[in-house]
Parts: sequence; structure tokens; C-alpha cells
Amino acid sequence: MVVCGSPEYLAQYGIPQTPEDLAEHSCLVNWAIAPRNKWQFKGEAGYKVVNVSGRMQANAAHPIRIAAINGLGLVMLPTYVVGRDIENGTLKIVLGNYPLPPLDIHAVYPHRKYLSAKVRSFMDFLQTWLEHRVSMPGTE
Repeated sequence: MVVCGSPEYLAQYGIPQTPEDLAEHSCLVNWAIAPRNKWQFKGEAGYKVVNVSGRMQANAAHPIRIAAINGLGLVMLPTYVVGRDIENGTLKIVLGNYPLPPLDIHAVYPHRKYLSAKVRSFMDFLQTWLEHRVSMPGTE
């Protein structure tokens, strides 16, 4: 998970230096990821919860990703959603010194005893792909 915004938004409204600075920013909220408008950041004293609000809320990642790219605010999304945007510079990571809690991803498949080669191959691919997205430069 990362918090990011477009270079245009950051130039116009400034770069938040601490999680508390988000009160002065438009934060685009993804209702599909709990705790929704309460973003958690890890600091020296443990996790801190910051209430955020902004111009847009959605129950899917891509609408708020597109809104962030178009300068409507800051967004907190998984790196597998915004990784390419970060790589190509359409989104910039902010508050990188404040780690966010990890997002669990689950794959559901039939019992392992009878796992087909196709499912095993896909699971191996998925694990490798997700590990690459998480270990992208600039997203630690």
C-alpha cells in the first residue's frame, strides 16, 4: 500500500510531510479497503489512525486511481494497482517514511491434494508477480 498523488496535484497543494497533514488535502477514499476513510500509518509509537476526506469516494480502485492521475487528490492504493503509474511518473509516492499496514491477498482454489498443474502454475506466477510489485523501487 502507498499514498500517492499526481505531480500536478502536489505542485498545486503541496506535499504532505506527516500523516496529520492529510487534513489539508483532498483524499480519494476507496471503500473496498477497510477501514475506508481512516488511513493507518506506522510511526515510532506504533500505528496512528488519520481520518481523511476528499472530493471522491468509490468502492473500486480504478476510478479513484484515475481521479488521482487527473489531479483530484491523494489516494491510498496497493502497489499492484498504481505501480506502473509510479514507474512512469504519473503518480508520486508521498509519506514514504510512514509505512502502511500490508494488504492481505487471498487465492481460493480446490483442496491441495488434487491441485492441478494449471492451478499450481498460476499460483506460482501470482506469487512471483505480487512479490515484484511489492518490491518495486520507491514503494518500500
